[in-house]
Amino acid sequence: MVQNENATSEEPPNAYDIVNYPLLSISQTHIGRLSALGWLFGMDPVHPSRARVLELGCSSGTNLLAMAQLFPEGKFLGVDYSKSQIEVALEATEAIGIRNVQFLHADICELGRDFGEFDYIISHGVYSWIPDSAKAALLRISKENLSSRGIAYVSYNCLPGWKMRGALRDMMLLHTGNLKDPMEKVGQSKALLQFLASACNQDSAYGKFLAGELELLLNTDDSYIAHEFLENENDAFYFADFHRQALGAGLNYLGDAEPASMMMADISEEAQKTFAQLKGNQVAIEQYLDFLRNRTFRCSLLCHAGVEFNRNIQPSRVRSLTAVSMIDLRQALEGSQPAVFAMQGGAEISVTDPATAMVLEALALNGSIPVDVLTESLLEPLKATCPEKEDEAICELIYTILLRAYFTKTADFYLSELSLTEPTPGNPYSLPLARWQAANNQKVSNFYLGMTATDAIMATLIQLCDGTRSPEEICIQILEAVRKKQLNFNEGEEVISDPERQKKLVERFYFTSMEKLKKSRLLAP
Repeated sequence: MVQNENATSEEPPNAYDIVNYPLLSISQTHIGRLSALGWLFGMDPVHPSRARVLELGCSSGTNLLAMAQLFPEGKFLGVDYSKSQIEVALEATEAIGIRNVQFLHADICELGRDFGEFDYIISHGVYSWIPDSAKAALLRISKENLSSRGIAYVSYNCLPGWKMRGALRDMMLLHTGNLKDPMEKVGQSKALLQFLASACNQDSAYGKFLAGELELLLNTDDSYIAHEFLENENDAFYFADFHRQALGAGLNYLGDAEPASMMMADISEEAQKTFAQLKGNQVAIEQYLDFLRNRTFRCSLLCHAGVEFNRNIQPSRVRSLTAVSMIDLRQALEGSQPAVFAMQGGAEISVTDPATAMVLEALALNGSIPVDVLTESLLEPLKATCPEKEDEAICELIYTILLRAYFTKTADFYLSELSLTEPTPGNPYSLPLARWQAANNQKVSNFYLGMTATDAIMATLIQLCDGTRSPEEICIQILEAVRKKQLNFNEGEEVISDPERQKKLVERFYFTSMEKLKKSRLLAP
């Protein structure tokens, strides 16, 4: 965060020092993803492996550490106005041993052009929550300190979706106006929302809205309520207005960090015909899509105003990327039976087209694979399905299917391969940050910056996978912890105490859990 522009020595301490955010990594900010979108749109972004990355409002540093460990040749710098959160970041950096990242306690309003040049500038959850002078400073830095091929990421609350939440925020502020303690404010805000949701007509549109917001807030960290709803600053913007602010700073809108939101797969064909009148005006199209979707939050990618790019993607550019599956295969295509895939939200999709099914099945089974490798593996099988097509046409078909998957949230693209080398071949190696998070009872960050919750036994396994132990040695250590009653293995309600049964359970746990860790992309492949 940044200092309030009207701050005095008599003002209360920084709320972000009192109520820290949880240690989170944000998948939308992954520089592998940002660079992939730039590449698809015709830019030549700096490869993540050698990138210089600045995060403004880096909080406890988890997001930057999650990326720095993946790209040891890159340089990463985080800035935050909360001294206590920077201290957490520095302690974590030292404990983990990541050497290519630095953290600085500073006010972004005081950063100038001499602060350095960066290929990626990230500011997640900052722009809406700072004074106007700091907003201007954030955009100025995103322009002045951005390299010629650079991409800036700025997230913010947006309208029209935030208007209703803004009303809730006003109610919370009115209700807690006389309170000083931030956590007491959070408790009273929850109580207010519970009262409103229970007292309101449950069948009315407003009652359903309140019930939905209550469910959201009761299942989120208290720090979210403290800073999202109870801070002095919280501005929401129409996308078109934010775009004008960016243009005023010498920046242009490149795309959205959630690429599917730029498209109209969820819009009726009749509505799409109306949108055709806006062809060529991407900002207007997305603004009207926000109206339709009642969008509340945006993650906009910006580049220098003079940079040329083209959103009419050449399918062949996909070949240089790594494709990542966002679906699980439930049923392969067989005869008249469609292929069935489960999406991340739990919904299922059915695919009857043989070529599409073949590409998505291969991607789902691999999880993550360079597109050129995937293409080579599918050339011969697809020739049997499409005998009339030449190799070049089959490659084009694969790229087109992957692009369609990308813009419908069934696949993702990265400009970098997502892998680390095992220090000792055959010895399981989990991500360094994940081991530290597991040791500190935190959710753990994976290769994609996604977060995974773990229980005590899984957290122990993650910590043991440091590359120094063989699978047999890891099982022995877990078994010792079980026999010392530091960990328990149950079968139903029964706690297993028989040594032989314990050994079998540990071995079974190890092999099933390693598959889960691989699937969650927490292990070096």
